[in-house]
Amino acid sequence: MPHHIMHDPLGLIISNKTMNVKSENLVRLKAYGGAMCMFIALIIQVIWINAFNAGGTHEERLAIFNNFFPKFLHGGYTLTFVSIGLCIVAVVLSNIAIKLPTVWKIISLITLIISVFLLLLNLYQLL
Repeated sequence: MPHHIMHDPLGLIISNKTMNVKSENLVRLKAYGGAMCMFIALIIQVIWINAFNAGGTHEERLAIFNNFFPKFLHGGYTLTFVSIGLCIVAVVLSNIAIKLPTVWKIISLITLIISVFLLLLNLYQLL
């Protein structure tokens, strides 16, 4: 094994010169996973914005919002914590996948930026 190729069983260290197909596919999978986590957190936020605009009182807004989710997610801040967790996973996965070349790098960068903003918005909502 040449000295410039490093053994990385988790696929965390990526070099554009030495990236093989298997490790590139693994990093692409991480890019997809990060984008999916970000998309789910974004959907939760969009549903809340629509419920907020549709209801009159806070109780009506919560009822509209909760109708979209199963009962076990109806707790006080349960969906906020789920969204925060998804944003953190999206940030980590897109940070790993940002090492991919071309369009994958752009997708990972967009996912990273949106996930950080969603994370900050969710943390602000906890105040």
